[in-house]
Amino acid sequence: MAGQFKITNIEWLRVIAMVAIVLMHIDACYTYTLLPATRFAVPFFFMVTGYFIGDQSKKKDWKKYIIHALLLLLGATLLYGAFEFAGCLYSGRSMCTWQWAKIFIKWIFFNVNPFHYHLWFLGAYLYVIILGACIDKFNLWRWIYWLIIPLLIARFSIQYTDLPPYVTRNFLFIGLPCFLMGSWLRKNQSLCVSHLTNGKLIWVCLVTAILPFGEDYIWENILGVQYGDFITSYILAFLLLLAAVELPSVLQRYLPSNARSLVLGIYIIHPMVQIIYTHILPQKALILYNTWLAPVVVFITSWLVCDITLRAVKYGFVKK
Repeated sequence: MAGQFKITNIEWLRVIAMVAIVLMHIDACYTYTLLPATRFAVPFFFMVTGYFIGDQSKKKDWKKYIIHALLLLLGATLLYGAFEFAGCLYSGRSMCTWQWAKIFIKWIFFNVNPFHYHLWFLGAYLYVIILGACIDKFNLWRWIYWLIIPLLIARFSIQYTDLPPYVTRNFLFIGLPCFLMGSWLRKNQSLCVSHLTNGKLIWVCLVTAILPFGEDYIWENILGVQYGDFITSYILAFLLLLAAVELPSVLQRYLPSNARSLVLGIYIIHPMVQIIYTHILPQKALILYNTWLAPVVVFITSWLVCDITLRAVKYGFVKK
């Protein structure tokens, strides 16, 4: 293989992708302009998973991965379920009027979480891990990569129809093809960089990072279609992962040792932090917050909450 694992580079990119997720979800006066630059984040997370655990050359404990993903999904769902229940009690609403049958059907088949939209990722992650275990068990790696292009074509064809976004924003049309792209990169890494020096790879990534803005302009201003994801964002995510595992590690001493857990925690709680801020800030502060500060404040607060929680849990285990 052409390059070693560059764990530090990948973890820094996870942090950057998490910043992009927060910008995608938390509105401010500048976030709409930056949206095309943020769309690489979700594909990148799935590709990283595929790169590390979609390695067909090594035996893996798929049961451990599945249990971990299931606990994450159930824990986050219970957390937001309790948060939603508290909100219902506060506002006098009732959850009994919800159409629970339809809600659970969408949750099971399309990863639409009952309590918050962003948790679809955790459901899709669980399903992708289960599919990865099946692919590995029946040794289908050689054939499964042929699904990448058809699934992505279906994704980008359907997302500009009148169908609900959740029809393609799920494990099948985003999670699985991106997971397979990461796995394919792990197997064919030397082929991908055979004609690229480190300098050229950096320039290719920089140029590709601009392309989603052009794609956004074409879809919205020329074709008159509201965008969902961008094809170029998937290409960018793939190239960033390639650069991370090929280029020398950087800034290792400045990376928190628990960065991966922090990123996951921030992903789970950042919408909750946003809701709390919008309810506790006074009106004058809320105007400044909503206009300029929301993404920054939410990211920093979520980071601190997760860091303190992780340290407390670690200290508790060490003390025991």
